[in-house]
Amino acid sequence: SHQVDIPKDALRGATYRVGVKSVLFTVSNHTFFGNTVHGKPTPFRTPVSEEGGTFFTVSDIHAQPGGAIHAVSAQFDRLDFIVCLGDWRAAGTTYPCWWISWPRSAGGELPVVYVRGNHELLGEEAERLQAYIPTPNGEFYYTLAYNNAYFLINDLAFNKADAYPGFSGLSDGENYRTHQTAFVEQAVSEAEAAEAAYFVHLSHIPISTETVPLRQNLKGIVDLLNDAADVSICGHTHHFRVESPSVRVHFPVVQQGG
Repeated sequence: SHQVDIPKDALRGATYRVGVKSVLFTVSNHTFFGNTVHGKPTPFRTPVSEEGGTFFTVSDIHAQPGGAIHAVSAQFDRLDFIVCLGDWRAAGTTYPCWWISWPRSAGGELPVVYVRGNHELLGEEAERLQAYIPTPNGEFYYTLAYNNAYFLINDLAFNKADAYPGFSGLSDGENYRTHQTAFVEQAVSEAEAAEAAYFVHLSHIPISTETVPLRQNLKGIVDLLNDAADVSICGHTHHFRVESPSVRVHFPVVQQGG
């Protein structure tokens, strides 16, 4: 696979096309190239929103993207970007099978933000997910800014204890989540320094989960977000629900999926 990084300020509002040059053969240190084939020109959209961002979130399609693509298509002209909240993979499917079809639905005109789900942690080629979905920092927890909005993406791994028999001792989710506490602390400081008007938290598993031991394991992250986040949006639960702020989680949590 190939990856090209283009600054968003250079891409917004620009028309681009992708070219592929064939390699005929290489002799010693000299390469002989053939023709270059170009794709059709594609306009990359300018932001629809002057502040914040208008985005569409989808999750838990389990390798059946038809309904989600149809829903996005109906809202396409209103969107600044699309958020995939994880569990796009079904058991037995390979990564290119389910992932490649989704950016195509964005038509190459919109950014696509990815949040890793627990299904993407399992099975064949799971360790190669970065090859298909690169992130700004090489991790599946990262941040992004859009206009005056700040987005924090957490990767909460599984909603089961590491001792769960199905993991056969191979899961280290507790340390993985705890390791992200320092990252969240830095992200909160960055958002404050940038004077972001909106702070949106994204994860696959709800940050408000009551599952033991995740509730205790995530306490440090939740405490940091309580002073910063306006809302958290997640998937995983396969039903729509808006959790009101509580004593433990001081911001609303929007659940969806399936």
